[in-house]
Amino acid sequence: MSKNLEIEYKTMLSEESFFRITDYFQLKEEDFFVQVNTYFDTLDSQLKQMNAGLRIRSFTDSAEITLKLPEKVGLLEITDTISLTQVQEITKSGVFPENSEVFQKLLQLNITTPLHKIGCLLYTSRCV
Repeated sequence: MSKNLEIEYKTMLSEESFFRITDYFQLKEEDFFVQVNTYFDTLDSQLKQMNAGLRIRSFTDSAEITLKLPEKVGLLEITDTISLTQVQEITKSGVFPENSEVFQKLLQLNITTPLHKIGCLLYTSRCV
């Protein structure tokens, strides 16, 4: 489990700029990895109403659940590592592992109903 304060800035690049950067840093295809992000909320959008977000990020051989909550500056990120088997169980049941910090925080926020998949970004390629 980890807790972090996220202060994030994003920049859009043209395809030409992207390839210029990858060439400059001599990045190869094998330097990138694939992830799948699946997002959850209650049927009545309790997390959205709090400006919070909950996702499962799946990699080739592992996964993590992350709850993002607004702070005065940035977002508090609470992240737990889970197995790919747990990803399937959560997606079917909408119930997160009780021993996770994310589950405990959801209880503190009075979110006790099963969560539902609200979206999925099927493919994101990232470079470390």
